[in-house]
Amino acid sequence: MPVTRIDFEFDKAETKAGLKPPLMDMLFTHVYDSVASQSANLVSKGSPEALYAPAVKVIVDAALNTVELPEVQERLPLEVRDRRNIAAWCAEYATNLALMLQLFPAYYERQSDLSAFISDDLITNLDNQEYIASLSKAPFGDVMLVGGGALRFMRQKSEAVEAPADIIAHSRGLLAIAGIYKGHALTALSNLGIPYAKPGHFMMSEGENGLEINFTDETKRFLKSLRIARRGCPAGKMRADDGSRTLLEEYWERIVRYLIPEDATVDK
Repeated sequence: MPVTRIDFEFDKAETKAGLKPPLMDMLFTHVYDSVASQSANLVSKGSPEALYAPAVKVIVDAALNTVELPEVQERLPLEVRDRRNIAAWCAEYATNLALMLQLFPAYYERQSDLSAFISDDLITNLDNQEYIASLSKAPFGDVMLVGGGALRFMRQKSEAVEAPADIIAHSRGLLAIAGIYKGHALTALSNLGIPYAKPGHFMMSEGENGLEINFTDETKRFLKSLRIARRGCPAGKMRADDGSRTLLEEYWERIVRYLIPEDATVDK
């Protein structure tokens, strides 16, 4: 289904402006070479979905570039789910633009690390708007689910929560949400809650960086049961042998701070 725009007046030119820097970087610089190398490494070890990580990275970059524009920021709603929907709409529109420009085939053919994996199926999927857009919207949905749930949990504990985005941003245990196989997404949502994970799934503790929110032991076991080795969304791939971060780890803090401003609401 198309992303609901929630009566938010959006100028498509803004998304075009957000896509331009990653588009230029992908085609004409070496900014995305490292993700190409990491993707190829994971694919060679039996994780085929990792092949799409560079495409996902470009679309996520474009969406975040757009929603972080000052002229967009000042018009955004406060509800976490609404902010996620707007970012997802940006990702969808950026995907349309990238496919229209045939951006991804040109990039994959140019990358020596990836060119060996080019196949008819890959080219078909890189031209599949629904597939690429769904992968690119996943990080925003994951952070909405656990970040919005963690915010609601903290507010139930205390009405005066200071800097909730700071607490959630360094609560990296919540990244476990990205480890589940997306084929089990409905099972995860039916247990965790929609659109935000229920407060009963969280616990509060002191970590290296101060107060942290984490999943309860029971929820950790549940999420672990939904993992399938070498399968899953590129945004949630396990880190490579070189220690490089997954896509969701890379964007975690940036997405948290976009979705959860100081006066964010989780009422819906």
